[in-house]
Amino acid sequence: MVVGHLFRQPQGVFAALDIFFVLSGFVITAVLLDMDAKHGRIYFTPFYLARIRRLLPMALVVTVATIGLTYYVFSAARGALVAKDGLWSSLFVANWHFANQGVDYFYDSSESPFLHYWSLSVEEQFYAVWPLLLLALLFAFRRLRQQRALLFGAVTVVALISFGYSMSHSVASPTVAYFSTLDRVWEFAAGGLLAIARPELQRIPPRFAAVMAWVGFWSLAAPIFLLEYGMPFPAPWGLAPVLCTAAIVAGGVGRDTRHLVMLDNRVMTYIGDISYSVYLWHLPAIILLEPFFPDSTALYSVAVLTATAVLSVVSYHLIEKPMRYAKWLMTPPEKRAQRRRGKQNLKPLRNGWLAVFAVVTIALCFAAVARDPRPPSAPVAAALAVADHRGNDDAATDPSALLLEQRRTQLRVALRDAPFPVLEPPLEALGSDNWRTDLTELACAATPLENPMSCIQGSSESDAPTVVLVGDSIAASWLPGLMTAMPAGWRIVPLIRGECSAWTLPTHLRRNGERFESCEQHQEMRDAVITELRPELVILADSSDHVLNARRTDIDFSPSGVAEFGLGGTIERYSRWADRIVVLAPRPRSVDPRDCVSRFSTTEACETSPSETWSQQTDGESAAARVGGATYVQTIDWFCVDRRCPGIIGTTPVTVDGVHLSIPEARSLAPLLRWAVFGEGLR
Repeated sequence: MVVGHLFRQPQGVFAALDIFFVLSGFVITAVLLDMDAKHGRIYFTPFYLARIRRLLPMALVVTVATIGLTYYVFSAARGALVAKDGLWSSLFVANWHFANQGVDYFYDSSESPFLHYWSLSVEEQFYAVWPLLLLALLFAFRRLRQQRALLFGAVTVVALISFGYSMSHSVASPTVAYFSTLDRVWEFAAGGLLAIARPELQRIPPRFAAVMAWVGFWSLAAPIFLLEYGMPFPAPWGLAPVLCTAAIVAGGVGRDTRHLVMLDNRVMTYIGDISYSVYLWHLPAIILLEPFFPDSTALYSVAVLTATAVLSVVSYHLIEKPMRYAKWLMTPPEKRAQRRRGKQNLKPLRNGWLAVFAVVTIALCFAAVARDPRPPSAPVAAALAVADHRGNDDAATDPSALLLEQRRTQLRVALRDAPFPVLEPPLEALGSDNWRTDLTELACAATPLENPMSCIQGSSESDAPTVVLVGDSIAASWLPGLMTAMPAGWRIVPLIRGECSAWTLPTHLRRNGERFESCEQHQEMRDAVITELRPELVILADSSDHVLNARRTDIDFSPSGVAEFGLGGTIERYSRWADRIVVLAPRPRSVDPRDCVSRFSTTEACETSPSETWSQQTDGESAAARVGGATYVQTIDWFCVDRRCPGIIGTTPVTVDGVHLSIPEARSLAPLLRWAVFGEGLR
């Protein structure tokens, strides 16, 4: 997972977590069954205290250190966001937190340093329920001869129910399914079945067991290198890593595993010992070190791997391992057993707590001294003044060309590497929630389904020339600029709804893959309003996310094809009722300013390039506009120069979250919108 998160390769490396879930299910079920066989019952208090000693201290240390360092390295705005993620992670419900936020584990360009805690949350939620289920089953089958067979059958039923649910959920709501504990139960249960079947697995002939383990090990290469995002996951494609792992475990149960040299050797054993610390530290290291290495991928990678290794080794020996022997988290029988073994070492424990205190103190000090980013340097301010002067003195006779050249000059200045200025609006005021609030006060962030005419802006005259704005939240982000650009005496009617595109599709889905029925109702409302108004102009604008509809099983189009098909149907329908249709290309998706602004990097850190998804959308939309007779406004030159797109222009963040234009930025584009959308004659 370290390599996968750092290099984003190989493409199916996310399957490593499925391996972990199977192994976790095997180990924990074996422990519980052995406890029942030895004592005739499952002791919950020692079991859960052992889990607390094993997991909680390291998790809390990494959480506090990550939050404090985020405040210091980046900003108070990002620190607050990360602290919120850290809180949910500390409660071991990070998976539901990220699922509720609509986070796409594969697609989101920016990520929380606690994103990897989702798998730990799934594991702990499983551990909270699984011992109780096993206790109930063991009690029910206690007096029956075939207790183990019945237990195997019952756990098989649980696994099949979870797998069947995941088969459906992975298609209906793929982003939520990936994080869902219910979708992962069958993977843990697969490990549990192996633990229940240990007596039978031990009877497998040694040679056959060795072959099975080797085949399982080498077969893991298939899911890790061949699985792709877009395949239904965790079911059914999660079966591949699960079955491979099951073969390895089955081949090694109850026998000498020295023949499995790729797994049973001192190096792998030690890596296994420190693997928990490695897993906790690696993603914070990836994110926190990035601002320090803007120009060297190789040095950055070495720094991340080195920091992860050092922190993991130190943490394991000074915190994780000593905390397993913390007496205050042991029951009296455990304390007596520990004394009999004579392995209690108070010095490592004392050193461990000193290390915890040191890390927490340093992190809190970093958070306390965090200040706002540095002010703009004189060269940048001077360059902006030169840009404005040159634009005003340009002798070009074509006003639209003059406007575009002024904008390009502004972009070139913004692309010069410089310290971050004091931003306006500040980072603390950014984010999609704040943006929606501000936009609602200004105009409308979403059109009420029951009263679509309540959002009219501009002239109050019923016979005023009318422009209708249709689309998702990207259309809403253009609204401040369009209101500023709109000719006097006109009115604009926004028909906008977040995630609800203007495209004509069989059904509409939310970003998490769930059916978006209210969007279909909005589509009907839009048709009714446009039919009644017969507007002079309809403007269509949507996010590039909608090309992901090409991954649906009920749509047989390429990404650009689904854009052409979806927009083409809308243009054909609206052209019956509107005099003119204009389509605005979206700005390429970029980094959230709160994620890229730091005290140790420059404005280059917020620079991005158009993605393949964006290109697929604009290719398809431009083709649809051309066929349908609509005007397609390619806005790439408004935001990028030579495919380099700055995230900060002057002191203004271009977006509030990497997706939606900030209100000041949208207003600054009014002159370009006036010419491109409304036409020269409407000045």
